[in-house]
Amino acid sequence: MLDNAIAKGRFDEQDVLGMLRHLIQHRPRFKILLAGSHAIAEYQRWASYLINVQVVHISQYGSVKGYWYKILGF
Repeated sequence: MLDNAIAKGRFDEQDVLGMLRHLIQHRPRFKILLAGSHAIAEYQRWASYLINVQVVHISQYGSVKGYWYKILGF
């Protein structure tokens, strides 16, 4: 949903992803968890913002394979 909102111009990509990067870099005790049905490789434009990503695979739910993305601080 977040990726779709950014693609449609509902959210500014630089503002949202920049805020997440700022939290990752400057709030070491603050962790961010993103969940989605796509692999992280499908979000190429996020790569420069979301570094140190740990992918945690979860079991399939129906026919959709899910992923958890745990964003680790530095």
